[in-house]
Amino acid sequence: MSERLLDYQGLSEALGLPVRTLRHLTSRGVIPHLRLGHKLVRFQPSRVEKALLQREVRAANGGGSL
Repeated sequence: MSERLLDYQGLSEALGLPVRTLRHLTSRGVIPHLRLGHKLVRFQPSRVEKALLQREVRAANGGGSL
């Protein structure tokens, strides 16, 4: 594993999401994480990105104009 692990703050900055949102997504099991201790959580950015892209919702009408 050569990719740098991020904490909540680092992932927040990388994704542009609030830490509170990341904590919620983590507790719901939406984004993969490593729990290295009771409160020590780290993220592998490539795995988080992959998990979020799998949840992408595409427009039902093919993305046409409104």
